[in-house]
Amino acid sequence: MIETGNAFINTVPVLFILVMMTWQVVPAPALGVTMSVVFYQIFHGTITHFSAALMRRYEPSSQGERSRVFDFGANVPWIAFPAAGIAVGVHLIVTGDYSFALW
Repeated sequence: MIETGNAFINTVPVLFILVMMTWQVVPAPALGVTMSVVFYQIFHGTITHFSAALMRRYEPSSQGERSRVFDFGANVPWIAFPAAGIAVGVHLIVTGDYSFALW
């Protein structure tokens, strides 16, 4: 459910972010707010999904540890990249400059 919601809700804002990072038509703080909100939503959804996957495993099994390693490995990029996006968004808000996003 979380992945489907992310796909429907985030398509337009992510396309907006990509276009504005290319053409820089809107002020940097406005793009920073959009980035921070969108990437926070993705980050929160991933943490919720990962936590639910860990909580549902209350029975020990022979595949339990292997499954946890797979879940963690699959979710690390979905935690790291939105966290970086939030950091860039906050930088755009604070400085009002696109320079950080262009290096």
